[in-house]
Amino acid sequence: MFIENFSLGIGDRFGREGVAQLEVLRMAPGVVPVWNKSNREHLLIGTSPADTRAAADAAVKASGWTAPYFLRMGK
Repeated sequence: MFIENFSLGIGDRFGREGVAQLEVLRMAPGVVPVWNKSNREHLLIGTSPADTRAAADAAVKASGWTAPYFLRMGK
């Protein structure tokens, strides 16, 4: 897998801040967002990796983000 030179891990513990985080990243061209949530966070708030995927995809769609983005799934 190819990933750009600059990425920034973004967390959205409750799935409500993704659009705002993407808007900030628009000011940093060439920086690719990587959503990540640890297993500990999933256990604390009762989510799953699929929930993180859904929140990221929804934020990308709602914000009109067209650049690459990634999810780090795992522990």
